[in-house]
Amino acid sequence: IKEALRMHPAVSYPLERVVPPDGVRLCGEYLSGGTIVGVNAAVIHRDRDIFGQDADTFRPERWLHSSEERIKLMDRHNLAVSSRMDDGFF
Repeated sequence: IKEALRMHPAVSYPLERVVPPDGVRLCGEYLSGGTIVGVNAAVIHRDRDIFGQDADTFRPERWLHSSEERIKLMDRHNLAVSSRMDDGFF
């Protein structure tokens, strides 16, 4: 199920977060506190640094045969099934 939702997320609009009051540096840019930022799940789900060089390939076994560390990384970035707000973005 995780792999199917990773490849075809049910939500197509950006999943928003609010920058903490002190602000944050994101991708080399400073964002003021209260700024709303968002990313489309399909973009994150195809990130090769997170899901591997075959991120564009449907491969359910990636969730079973990867290291525990890699699975935790993928889980943190699998926006289709994660409701965590402390996912490392802020």
